[in-house]
Amino acid sequence: MIHDTLEKLSIWSPAIQNLEKVPEMLAMNLEIGSHILSHMTVHVSEQATSFFDGTFRLHPQKVCLFVTLHGEQTLATSYRKKDTIGKRDDKGFISITDSEPTDVLLSSEGMFTLFMPGEPFAYGLNTHVESKSIKFALIILETD
Repeated sequence: MIHDTLEKLSIWSPAIQNLEKVPEMLAMNLEIGSHILSHMTVHVSEQATSFFDGTFRLHPQKVCLFVTLHGEQTLATSYRKKDTIGKRDDKGFISITDSEPTDVLLSSEGMFTLFMPGEPFAYGLNTHVESKSIKFALIILETD
C-alpha cells in the first residue's frame, strides 16, 4: 500500500506501470460512473461513508488506486494471505469476509492510496459517528 498526496504521485510512477497517465485522466473531470480509458478503468462514485462491515476486496492481478476527490474517508487493508481464495465478481475482484484490519488510514481530498495486486482493501469507511458524503475514483491500472 502506498498513501500520499496527489502532488507526489509522479514520484511513484517509475515503479507502477501506467501510473503516469493518472494526472491526465484526473484533469478530465469524469462524471460519476464507469469509464474505460487507455490502460485503465475508472469508476467515479459518490456515496455516504459507512461503518466497516468486515468485508475486504482485492484484485489478484491489477493495481487499484483510490483518489479521494471530495470529503474524507477511512481505508483499511488486511493480510495478503487470502489473495487467491474466494469467489470473483464480474470485474475480477475477490471479497474476503474473515480477516481483520492490519492498517487503517484517513484519506482526504487530494490524496491517493494505491493497493498492489492481491492486497485487500476496504474503503468509504466512517471517520465520524454520522455518515459523510464522499466522492472518489477507483482506478484499476492495466499492467503487463
